[in-house]
Amino acid sequence: MEENLRAHRAAMKAILALIPGPMTLEEVGRAVFDRFQLLTSQPLKAARYIRNLRTLLDYGVDTGRLTLAARRGMLFYVPTPDTGDK
Repeated sequence: MEENLRAHRAAMKAILALIPGPMTLEEVGRAVFDRFQLLTSQPLKAARYIRNLRTLLDYGVDTGRLTLAARRGMLFYVPTPDTGDK
């Protein structure tokens, strides 16, 4: 379990570095997938990438590193200032 938490924390840190301000899931996905070259044309693989990314973003919300905001019907992930190593 502790190993999984360490992996989530490391992944969260890398993702947070790519979220300068409010971003939708799709915008975060594009930044993350481009940065880590997770590029695919296979629909099932792309769906897995998004599912895993959403899990990490939800972890960020649960730990207070991100908050959610809704604007014009869209959900945005917003980095919280100075969250430290939660």
